[in-house]
Amino acid sequence: MGINKKDRWTEDELLSLPSGELDYFERKAGSLLKDTGMLFKKLAKNLSALTNSGGGHLILGVGDNGLIDGVPKIIKGRTSTREWLEQTIPTLLSYPLQDFRVHEVESSLPSAIPSGNVVIVIDVGDSVRAPHQDTYTKVYYHRVGGHSQPASHIYLEALSSTLYISV
Repeated sequence: MGINKKDRWTEDELLSLPSGELDYFERKAGSLLKDTGMLFKKLAKNLSALTNSGGGHLILGVGDNGLIDGVPKIIKGRTSTREWLEQTIPTLLSYPLQDFRVHEVESSLPSAIPSGNVVIVIDVGDSVRAPHQDTYTKVYYHRVGGHSQPASHIYLEALSSTLYISV
């Protein structure tokens, strides 16, 4: 499929996304950032699934129901959540993820994003190095029906052979 990575995301664009989740985007509530162990596992799983399925958008700070709760603007000392994610994301997959962008959503006036928080969108491209394995569970994932599911051996073979043919 291959998604277009954006240069910026606005709150209006975020709010215009369809309800529910589709194969090209996943929402995660901001409360996920309270437990960094769980955060790494969820990020690794969803990034593996998106990159092994042609790319997509991982939205942090919006629940499955579409309600915005946001994530802290600063996560470690003086490091912004965006910068911290840019440094962390490549280590969550094997092969390291290279084709991604991390955005802080530009808020509207008035904004539904809680004060002091931000919404993060991670744009993931279609990787020529796929399949990518989640470094925590050692599982390869892909998107099926708006969910991240373990990829079958047949899916992985097809993904690998398609990439070798097109490279």
